[in-house]
Amino acid sequence: MEKIILVGGGGHCKSIIDSINDLKKFEIVGIIDKNYKKDIGLDIDIIGSDQDLNSLYKSGIKNAFIAVGSIGDPSIRIKLYNLLKGIGYSFPIIIDKTAIVSSNSMIEEGVFIGKGAIINTNAVIKKQCIINSGAIIEHDCKINEFVHLAPGATLSGGVYIGKRTHIGTNSTIIQNINVGNDVIIGAGSVIVKNVKDGTKVYGNPGRES
Repeated sequence: MEKIILVGGGGHCKSIIDSINDLKKFEIVGIIDKNYKKDIGLDIDIIGSDQDLNSLYKSGIKNAFIAVGSIGDPSIRIKLYNLLKGIGYSFPIIIDKTAIVSSNSMIEEGVFIGKGAIINTNAVIKKQCIINSGAIIEHDCKINEFVHLAPGATLSGGVYIGKRTHIGTNSTIIQNINVGNDVIIGAGSVIVKNVKDGTKVYGNPGRES
């Protein structure tokens, strides 16, 4: 198995560890986090902080995965991506074994697809997205980089999601809707019209706050 490090030791990291262990494709060497501690709860230790990333890469560990979540603010994930990419790390795609992913979808580096998620045909998911447990991305959707779909979010066919946007838990976006960059859609919202860049939308039907 190839070796991999996880960067960030919070709750999202636990989900990633669980999925990686079930896949049996990678050996998790440890977690990189600014808070040194032993074992976050799944028998994986924190082995260093950001300043150790260069030496770990030189030691032969070429794979990294960003395990920091993003609830409406992916700036830390973006910073870590640029740091790790500059060192030379590769970012595998992690798809939980319970997810259903069409062979005709296109998924870029560093994407995490959690338990029970469904990705249908001709969907495109750009780099470093989080597709959380039970999320549904229907046919012909395009999800841009650093987007987070929270658990249970549903995108009907032909939905477009802009960069760095957060789609809240159990929210629904009907077919052929365009959602802009840097948008936050609140949990349980139903989106029935296009959403412009940088807005916050809540409710059923969704309204700008």
